[in-house]
Amino acid sequence: MLGAYASPILLVGPAGNGQRVKLVNNALFVAQVGLAIDAVRLAGSVGIEESAILAALPHGSGASRALGVVGNGGSVDAVAGRLGALMSKDVDVVREVARNAGADLGIIGTVLSSRAVEEKVLGRTDNEGVRDDREAR
Repeated sequence: MLGAYASPILLVGPAGNGQRVKLVNNALFVAQVGLAIDAVRLAGSVGIEESAILAALPHGSGASRALGVVGNGGSVDAVAGRLGALMSKDVDVVREVARNAGADLGIIGTVLSSRAVEEKVLGRTDNEGVRDDREAR
């Protein structure tokens, strides 16, 4: 039955680990989207147009599924409208799971708390819903 839903089917440990793998995966994805958006910002600040950098990066070592999501959406400003509602919940939950486990979100937590992620990926303003990831350390 699972084969109709996903492939490959992987055993990642006891019950509940699959959900935690999904949360870590989505946290990494959101962080990567935020980094791609910030790369576009950096390119703009050194005189490279958004369309030019988004056309060039997929052919270099920075290529990723996250970069494709940013580049295929038409503009950086369209990302939050496509991902915000879907990914906000998982970002909040992974923060809570890490805090409850006493786990350090590390660099992923730093990127998730960045303006690029909060505003441009999740569509949040004034860091609504953001918790201090240092508490999880």
